[in-house]
Amino acid sequence: MAIGELATRLVFSSNTLLNINIGGFKDYHPTRRAQLRAGYQAGDISINSLGTLGDEFKIDRSADTIRVLTIGDSVTFSPPQFNYPRALEEELQNAFPDTKIEVINGSVPGYSSYEALDWYEESLHELNPDITTIYLGWNDMGQFHPFGLRHKNDGLYQEQTLVGRLMQSSYLMRVPY
Repeated sequence: MAIGELATRLVFSSNTLLNINIGGFKDYHPTRRAQLRAGYQAGDISINSLGTLGDEFKIDRSADTIRVLTIGDSVTFSPPQFNYPRALEEELQNAFPDTKIEVINGSVPGYSSYEALDWYEESLHELNPDITTIYLGWNDMGQFHPFGLRHKNDGLYQEQTLVGRLMQSSYLMRVPY
């Protein structure tokens, strides 16, 4: 079991498509617990100086540019090299070749709607997008998972069992669940 766990962690941490341990490109944030690490570059992941996934851009944009902001979690973030914001930008540019379109990926894996709203109110609103798409919900639904409920994690209602601790800390023990 230990060899399988070690192998699983090595495989998933070495490939950004399979990466479960995504903490390498995150920094601590006091209210959201995590944010993308500004300036991080590794493999397919490129975080700009403003802390969003993708190329550098200016907060102030020209009047002829249509700006789309995508807010989301890992579903919006992954795969980093061609996620849905990149696909959206490509399709819009093909449909409107004479218009400059800029799609900004404001997603952070693991964010719920609460963290995304906090980030929007803190800084994303300053980007003044013409259109904003929001694709969140998976992490909000996670609160109903046995390891997602804070009262269970804090031990307020039941004491965690040995099997529960193993499932929480081992990737392979989660598979049967």
